[in-house]
Order: sequence, then structure tokens, then C-alpha cells
Amino acid sequence: MVFAIIRVSYDPSRAAPPLGEVCGTAFFIDAHAALAASQVLSRATYAPHARYEACAYWLVGRGSNELIPVPRERLVDIPAAGTTVIAVPQAQRRMNCLPIVEQPPRVGEAVRSLGYGAAPVPRLRWTWKAGRPQLVACDVKSLEVDQVGRVQSIGRLLLAGLLVLVGVSRWPR
Repeated sequence: MVFAIIRVSYDPSRAAPPLGEVCGTAFFIDAHAALAASQVLSRATYAPHARYEACAYWLVGRGSNELIPVPRERLVDIPAAGTTVIAVPQAQRRMNCLPIVEQPPRVGEAVRSLGYGAAPVPRLRWTWKAGRPQLVACDVKSLEVDQVGRVQSIGRLLLAGLLVLVGVSRWPR
């Protein structure tokens, strides 16, 4: 199952209302670990919007309004793979984990992309707890950008000594 990564930027003085944004997508690979692209979420990118002093992140599930807090100390960056592992202390049992496939895709193979577009969250509810906003509800349905298609070609990319096979897909319009 995929989750939207939500950043809530806030001013501890409460001079301005918190700003909720979808930063990208994470997916669970087991009950205690989710993955995200490091340009979306990492220890280096864990920062508030420019006009705010502080921030907090959450993973928001589809349909169930599952809200999982993501403190900075739970992030494990893997720079060689451009990935961040989000360690989740409480096992997530009610979700489908997406497998990491080691074989390259084949031309013509059916593929799908699941995720969220980066944008302000249209419906976000929070309450203040211990001087920080606490997410109560978050609706990201309108920001889903899922697509299906077929692999058109396969390329190779050498990234910091790591060979990455890149599949280029064309999504039907």
C-alpha cells in the first residue's frame, strides 16, 4: 500500500495557521519499514516550508485515514540508492506490502505507478498538542496520480557506482 508523505509546517507561536503539503509517496516493504525517494524525504530534507519555523511529517494511508507520525530520528538515509527507509516502531499489519523486484522489466510488460502529486493538502484537520500540530484527519484522495501502462524501452544509468536499470513507460491518455 502506498502512503502520502505529508509535511505540516507550523509556527510554534501560532501566529500563522499550519500549512499541510503532500511531498511525495512512500510504500511499505514490511510491517516496520517504508521506503521513500531521498529527494522527497530524508534527514537533509526534513525541514519546514520557507515561511515557517518548525515542521512535522506523517504518512497518510489511502481510504483508512491511517496517520503515522514520522519523526526525523526514524529516518535512515541510503544515499547510494537515493532512498530513505522510514522505520515504524508499531507493526503495520493491515496493509499490503509492495515487493522490491530484482529482475529488470521487459519491453511490453504491463506496469503501474502508484503515488501522489506534490501539492497543498485540500482537506486537513489538526489540533494542538504540546505546542505542535497533531494531525486528526487528512484527505489526499484528490491528489492520487496512479497510472497504468506498458514498458516501452529499457535503459541503463550509472549512478555513484550503482547500475540502475531504467524502464521507460508510456501511460495511455
